[in-house]
Amino acid sequence: MAYTVIKWCGRVLLLILFVIQLGAFTFFQITGNVNSLWQLIALVLYLGIVGAYSMIFLLEATVNEIYILSQLFFVWKLYVGCVFVPNVICIFGIAFSFEEDKLPYSVNGLTLTVCATPILLLLLLITADDSFSSKNHRDLVRSLSILMVSDLIDGIEMLDSTLKGNSYGIHKSFLILGAVMIIVLSSFQMAEYKFVRGELMEQPIYTTTVIRHIFVIILNLVFLIVRVKVSRPILIIFKNCMAIILSVIQISYLTLHT
Repeated sequence: MAYTVIKWCGRVLLLILFVIQLGAFTFFQITGNVNSLWQLIALVLYLGIVGAYSMIFLLEATVNEIYILSQLFFVWKLYVGCVFVPNVICIFGIAFSFEEDKLPYSVNGLTLTVCATPILLLLLLITADDSFSSKNHRDLVRSLSILMVSDLIDGIEMLDSTLKGNSYGIHKSFLILGAVMIIVLSSFQMAEYKFVRGELMEQPIYTTTVIRHIFVIILNLVFLIVRVKVSRPILIIFKNCMAIILSVIQISYLTLHT
């Protein structure tokens, strides 16, 4: 009974937080990007349709008892591709064209809005009906909660530090792309797992996992080369090196045990 109450409270909080973030994205877009009435109408329609569809989908899934991980993985991919990434590119792209003290909106407000994304992910994972139905599901939720949230925070931190002038000698547009790639690649972790009739397969999908790690290696290798050329702090360079090494180890492990 207690778990049911907590689960429903989490779902309500998820919807409220999602609506607040959509509203904030709309405000930032209108303040910085919209120059005509038609743009305003298109933006409001787009975000309104996305928000309404997402809420209807989640409510229908709850009523029909299909509020399960396999369905919610699809919802998260839809959110990243249709809501988070387009808004981040548009809003931060415009923000980087201003000086920090001349921005049409608050830097901290923008960062706080983006920081809602890891919380949305956690709420989505832990409020599914089958999140704790078996050991495999519990291990999956725990693993994704740690790894994906860590990647999301890494990407958000890159956007925030760049917005505040700490671009480490790298072009800001490149950093936006890098942060977006980190977040998109993070979501690929969900695609590594396949459900059959609601049950999780024990082994991740080999091809998807390897492809994701190859992209991680390429992305970190590019950042490593750029940061070495501009002589940036050793700790930041070390982080890229470790990400490359860990991905190589993971690919080697999967190859040997598949």
